[in-house]
Parts: sequence; structure tokens; C-alpha cells
Amino acid sequence: MCCMCYEHNVYRELWEKLPNPGTKIKTPGGNVVVSGVEVHTNNVRCYIPSRGEIRIPIDRFAEFKETVVSGKDWIIEEE
Repeated sequence: MCCMCYEHNVYRELWEKLPNPGTKIKTPGGNVVVSGVEVHTNNVRCYIPSRGEIRIPIDRFAEFKETVVSGKDWIIEEE
């Protein structure tokens, strides 16, 4: 059986947990828009009107969303 059959299930499960590109997150400072998902780098790209596009690690996206919805700034940590 082709390896794509196995990969399809992995990607399907991953995408179920991720936002779709174009998703809008309403915040007190305006809408944040999900501009893309980079599965290969484990990042979600979001456009914030006051800051431009930023990348959020997939495993921290829920925390990011909760933070910006509450009106707080998302602090990008230095690696």
C-alpha cells in the first residue's frame, strides 16, 4: 500500500485541530486573520493589523487566540 494512505490520516487528524486560512479572530483591536498554516514548520501565520504577519507555533495557537481575544498583546519570545 502506498505511504500516502498512511500520511493522509496523519494530516487529516492534524488539520482537524488547526484553523483554516482566512479564519478571522475578533479582538478588541480589530480582526486577526489566519493567513496560512505551515505544517512543515509547525507554525500558524496570522496577520495582526497593528503588527503585520507573525508566526505562532501550532502547539501555542490556542494560547495565542485566548490572549488576543482578551485584548492582551501577544509577546513573541526570542528563541
